[in-house]
Amino acid sequence: MDRSKICWVSWDNICQPKDKGGLDIKNLESFNDSLLCKWKWRCLNDLSASWFNLLHFRYGSFAANFLYGEGRESLKHASIWWRDMWKTGGAEEGGWFVNNISSILGDGNNIAFWKEQWLGMEPLCELYPSLFQKSTHKDACISNMGIWNNNMWSWKLNWMEALDDADIESLNELHQLLEQVRPNIASSDRRRWSSNSDGSFSVRSTYMVLQDKRVGTTLDTNTVTALKRLWKNNVPSKVSVFGWRLLLEKLPTREALFCKGIITNNHERSCVFCFKEVEDIQHIFFTCCITSQIWQKIFVWLGTNVIPFEDVTSHFTLFGELAKGNHSKQIRHIIWLATTWSIWRTRNNIIFR
Repeated sequence: MDRSKICWVSWDNICQPKDKGGLDIKNLESFNDSLLCKWKWRCLNDLSASWFNLLHFRYGSFAANFLYGEGRESLKHASIWWRDMWKTGGAEEGGWFVNNISSILGDGNNIAFWKEQWLGMEPLCELYPSLFQKSTHKDACISNMGIWNNNMWSWKLNWMEALDDADIESLNELHQLLEQVRPNIASSDRRRWSSNSDGSFSVRSTYMVLQDKRVGTTLDTNTVTALKRLWKNNVPSKVSVFGWRLLLEKLPTREALFCKGIITNNHERSCVFCFKEVEDIQHIFFTCCITSQIWQKIFVWLGTNVIPFEDVTSHFTLFGELAKGNHSKQIRHIIWLATTWSIWRTRNNIIFR
């Protein structure tokens, strides 16, 4: 039935890390976007690169293109690479690239006073939109918004028209913010990638940002703990993946196939072992009169009592906790996986052979 291209686990969930219920398979779309963002970051920061002046001449200010959202009109004449890079993380995608960049003030020669996030958590043009509209220098850098006098910096803001009372109140608030900072002529401006703890850009951190944006299934704590223990077992990959699907309850049992409309005859929902109950995950592996005997014999062999359980996850966890010590737990989990794997293979052989 799996060959019929039935989606049992969504691709977004499969690409999640293993500790979040996925298989940690690389999402190529997110990875490609991360690599494109690496180029965006380099355009903003590698000012001495040999290609910098060429691209700057061809497409204009990188900050205007990637941070302010300008340059859309010229996209129709741009290369496919530039169009893809320009759109990645832009306004159409929620602006996540800009939201993860903050500018660290140095000499103020490369940071736009109004349009970049350098003072607080938002650009000043968004905090004070009315002042921004009346400013005579909307595109000016920080170093052009004041003057040095005897080693003292003074902010000088100019306006195209008179400010009303609300603008004056906003201006006073802005001046209070500006009093706390001033350019430092001894250092250059720099940008910080907030998704990385040290502020440097990395493809990995960008990829994690994109994966976190993808909506996956939220797992409860018990399932997450069980999955972490599952991946520690030294078993063949196909058995591990089977165990992963079993713990997520994503196996093609007859009841699951009925719910997806693959099986339409109500009588075909019956368990292949006992033909008495509906074949769902819990029944086929644990509560069926046939498979429950298998577990009873295993518990006798291990010298323990039959464990009470609520679902697949609790059965897996409690079975491992019958033994003390991490090594013993792994042995118990291998026994659990071998048993469930054998039950599933026997069930499939009955149906398909």
